[in-house]
Amino acid sequence: VKPKRAGMASVGLSLCERLEPVIIMDEKTQKLSLKREVGLVGAVSLIAGTMIGSGIFMSPQTVLYTIGSPGASLVVWASCGVLVILASFCYAELGTVIRESGGEYIYILRTSGPVVAFMLIFSSVFFVRPAGVATIALSFAQYVVAPFYPECSPPVLLVKCVAAAVILVLATVNCLNVFSPLFISCQSASYFRFYRYI
Repeated sequence: VKPKRAGMASVGLSLCERLEPVIIMDEKTQKLSLKREVGLVGAVSLIAGTMIGSGIFMSPQTVLYTIGSPGASLVVWASCGVLVILASFCYAELGTVIRESGGEYIYILRTSGPVVAFMLIFSSVFFVRPAGVATIALSFAQYVVAPFYPECSPPVLLVKCVAAAVILVLATVNCLNVFSPLFISCQSASYFRFYRYI
């Protein structure tokens, strides 16, 4: 009887040894989460700085030149505002239903599958986001360099060099930690939001 008990004990011990790493791994995966370091003021400043972006400096003259009527331009702006509000409602609903980190990727992953989610994040990382960053940097560089050339348009090469330098500086700041870009965003939002409204 004793050998059988020993055999059963060894089988139970080997089974526990097999299950123990899985339990430990499961506990580690459950504890693995993003650290919340952005407060209410930082989140509001970040969202305000994102929503009230540099497009307000670039698009009005193009829209007015294309349409040719101030009233029609205001109608276009109002229609786009309604569209953005509806899109924000969709994001708010998805955020309350799918409570996971990942933003658009996790939403598409849970609703459309991994292939569509991969295509979204691939196109976003390699095409959409870099194009947006380049456009914002070029517009910023255009406004920074313009006062030094009051009589003529600034050189294109100089504008591109300033834009590239701005992108490198901001990328370095973002690589340091969470607080540095958040501090810059809060400070720039407090200084430039007034000028945007004017």
